[in-house]
Parts: sequence; C-alpha cells; structure tokens
Amino acid sequence: MRLDRFDDHQTGFGPCVATMMALLAIGALVGGILARLAVLTH
Repeated sequence: MRLDRFDDHQTGFGPCVATMMALLAIGALVGGILARLAVLTH
C-alpha cells in the first residue's frame, strides 16, 4: 500500500475502499458458509 493512498482518505476515497473491503469480507463469509453446506450435503 503506497503512502499516497492515505492522502486519498481526505478526498472521500477512503469510504469507497472501506465499502469494497466490507463487500469482500461479506463475500468471503458467504463463500465459507456455502462451502460448509456443500460439504455437509455431499
């Protein structure tokens, strides 16, 4: 992560990154649940 990324947080770019990270975390969580269900059903 480059230092100029931190400057972008004052320009409103921070919330966008936070949203993307949240979506990735939710996606990973859902993926993990689906993987467990697939293992249980097979």
